[in-house]
Amino acid sequence: MEKIRFIHAADLHLGSTFPHTDGAKSFIKEEFERSIEYAVERMIQDAIQFQVDFIILAGDIFDQENRSIRSQIFLKRTFQQLQDVGIQVYMVFGNHDPLHQKYAFDTWPQHVHVFATTPEVKVFYKNNLPVCHLYGCSYKTRHVKENLAALYEKKEGALYHIAILHGQDRMSEEHVPYAPFSKNELLHKEMDYWALGHIHQRTSLHERIHYPGNIQGRHANETNQKGYLLVELDDDQIEVAFQAVSPIVFKDIFIPLAAEDTLDRLTEHLLEELRVHRNKAMKGIAARVILEEASSSFSDLFQREALEEFRETLNDIGATEDPFFYIYQMDNKPKKSFAIPEEKENTFLKDLHLQANALYQDAKEMDVYLRELFDHPVVKKHIPLENLDKKTLVEKGTQMIHYLWEKE
Repeated sequence: MEKIRFIHAADLHLGSTFPHTDGAKSFIKEEFERSIEYAVERMIQDAIQFQVDFIILAGDIFDQENRSIRSQIFLKRTFQQLQDVGIQVYMVFGNHDPLHQKYAFDTWPQHVHVFATTPEVKVFYKNNLPVCHLYGCSYKTRHVKENLAALYEKKEGALYHIAILHGQDRMSEEHVPYAPFSKNELLHKEMDYWALGHIHQRTSLHERIHYPGNIQGRHANETNQKGYLLVELDDDQIEVAFQAVSPIVFKDIFIPLAAEDTLDRLTEHLLEELRVHRNKAMKGIAARVILEEASSSFSDLFQREALEEFRETLNDIGATEDPFFYIYQMDNKPKKSFAIPEEKENTFLKDLHLQANALYQDAKEMDVYLRELFDHPVVKKHIPLENLDKKTLVEKGTQMIHYLWEKE
């Protein structure tokens, strides 16, 4: 039986901005801005090296509806390398880049197959035989609440059947539901593989149902190595392997502090941790550093102004190293806990903690307070509301207000 090998990628988000780089040196900013293109180029090189039959892109190829001309030209030119070696591309568009937009290119190279906004099947031929049926559907508008998977109909006449879908499990609480489905619905379709997109965390719902995650992390909630899935189907056997291609990796680095630590020792410890998380395949690492269990000897360092100076000094070092490191955020996790004042005190701090506790228990309530701010076009562009860790925001806000109040 003829086997097939293919790459499953999704959520490239070409044209994305990187808000965490505002204070970085210019060459580091340029590396971030080019990082997604670097990742795509690495994937294309891998496709040629692994001699895959085709590449699947499962939606959100571009970050915005009015896809930048630069991003579209880049992708078309990159795809040309695949045409030269006979590798096909099958792609659907998702909620970030719905198909019917006036800024979208009307044509793609002959070997690039774009699925329409109603479910359809495309046939992949190998050695002049119809080896694989691929099923897919692009988004027509940004918000698709319809169960697209339910509309996919398996058609006989091929050895393998692969479904491409940009959507999510309706039971998921992490995203606004787009093209919602259930795992059982997908399994009922009896496809050999479901190539999913939309969820940026690499996730396996079943041995034949996978999200590859996005190809390059862009902010604090998209940590660790990013890449694509290399899939091989051979009769009823399946092999799925993750391949990392992201040139810049976002990491959370936790540094525990002891009473006997000095600033010199802390600096060396932190630099060593940053080096441990890098390798020569990377261009750099973007780090959020959390200093834990602060001792009293570091009380001055944990003031915001001193932390920022410490961060900038370390970044000067990071800019000279290869791969570079860039600390985009440095926070302390104080050992001191701020208890809610007694009832009889009835103070401002008591009201603060009661309100913070209410918000912490119900993060959705925060949307009411944050929506006006994050609907502002400038703020929304740089810090999307869905990327915020709302509980951490409550904790840090409470700590800061408490600190400033006690300082006065």
